[in-house]
Amino acid sequence: GGQLVEEVDLLREDLDVVSDVGGSGVVQEFKDEGNNVLAVSVAINLATPPDLQVAAVTAPVSVVAGQNFTLSYQVINAGGDTPSDQGSWNDLVYLSKDRFLDIYKDSYVGYVSHAGGMLSGGNYDASLTVTAPRNLEGSYYVFVITDPARAWGAGETGKVREFGKEQNNATAALQPILI
Repeated sequence: GGQLVEEVDLLREDLDVVSDVGGSGVVQEFKDEGNNVLAVSVAINLATPPDLQVAAVTAPVSVVAGQNFTLSYQVINAGGDTPSDQGSWNDLVYLSKDRFLDIYKDSYVGYVSHAGGMLSGGNYDASLTVTAPRNLEGSYYVFVITDPARAWGAGETGKVREFGKEQNNATAALQPILI
């Protein structure tokens, strides 16, 4: 399972290469027909996958509908380095009536782009000024989700493949904001 992969640094796999499949295949080799298979042992170094998480979100206590407010947040990488081909992603901001983010139903209010990847144990702080929607009234939790899966064409895993750790990418401010 996934836990074994994290504990093993090196895995050995046999790579089999077969040509002219089927014994006396398409190519008639006559006496050389039996040398169509080559097995090579290959060392595979297993890397710890990244684990992007929003560590904290800070938002004001209240705002007037239609007015701007500024929120700040911190993203950490609790896993391995992000691969060089997965060095950019978006952090999306939503307002939700409850502590459960639903990117399809909650109110999207803005995003911040991140570029440059992140090393294991790394973090970055960001802030964003957004407008409180005019059609909302009451208490709303301010959510930030980093590298969301299934949003903006990011696929099932987001732009950074976290291998099963995509479910912890969102966090809400501790207190709701009153609009």
